[in-house]
Amino acid sequence: GEMTLTSTSSSSRDDDASIINNGNDNSNVSGVGGGGGGLLVERCRVLEGSKCMGVCAKMCKVPTERFFAERWGVPLSMEPNFETGACQLRFGVVPLDVKDDPT
Repeated sequence: GEMTLTSTSSSSRDDDASIINNGNDNSNVSGVGGGGGGLLVERCRVLEGSKCMGVCAKMCKVPTERFFAERWGVPLSMEPNFETGACQLRFGVVPLDVKDDPT
């Protein structure tokens, strides 16, 4: 499936994945300090489809964090919310070590 990017000024769409792109304006992303950027994936297909922490961590979260660090040298911390099906991506934030991550 495709991901649809929408700006913070647009209303959410009911697609496979709805994303708010905050760029460097972190005012709409709770907990993101200045200097970094973030994205809020409002509906994650992995979380919605599996409802499983292990699938989320092993098939999406850890590989994506590793890819950004190794390929582009950008730290990325992904914080899935299993209750809402959303996932907060925080660029410039070093993720927790796998053994310390509650996901």
